[in-house]
Amino acid sequence: MAFKTNSSKASEGGNLKPEGYYETLIESAKIEDFTKADGTVTQRIKLKYVIRNDVEQKYKNACLFNDIWKKKEPNEDDISIDGFNFGQLMAVSDAVKLPDNKEYESVSALLAELVGKPVKVHLYHNFYNGKKYEKIDEHKPTDFPNAAHKAKAASHANTYAVPPAQSFAGGFAQTSALHSEQQSNCCAKPCAAAAADVSDDDDYPF
Repeated sequence: MAFKTNSSKASEGGNLKPEGYYETLIESAKIEDFTKADGTVTQRIKLKYVIRNDVEQKYKNACLFNDIWKKKEPNEDDISIDGFNFGQLMAVSDAVKLPDNKEYESVSALLAELVGKPVKVHLYHNFYNGKKYEKIDEHKPTDFPNAAHKAKAASHANTYAVPPAQSFAGGFAQTSALHSEQQSNCCAKPCAAAAADVSDDDDYPF
């Protein structure tokens, strides 16, 4: 079968999307329980982004993920949002231009306002235990505020079946199980790559 070269579809690095900035929409934002390797349970804010298809960029409709963990030593601001990293959550809120000084009754109420908001994120590759993962380390206001992204319709051919939503209940050793979960729920098609369930320094839940 004949074909033509297409430089716009060139990619390297296995299943990882290249480092750089992506215009996205926040598809979901929720609090999840997370079982650590020692069997104790903590919580994280799980953010899921879809790369916008109304902006000219690669990897349209693919998904990115970001976790905001509870702090080991929360300060007063962190305690006001149930121990989660206040600075990280405010960075997301500021980037999507939520009103400053607005009062929320709960963390979930603020997360609900994040859903559907456009935001530019920076993706980088983090090395952990000899493997490379996708992580997000920066949120910026979008360059394209008039979002016209269209959700990709589910296809019944050559795709994963989507199971009922459920909280992740495996330890870090079960990263492959998390990858399968993310693939099943990613924008009606398999994800290009799963984000690592690791966080940096003080935020690391293990």
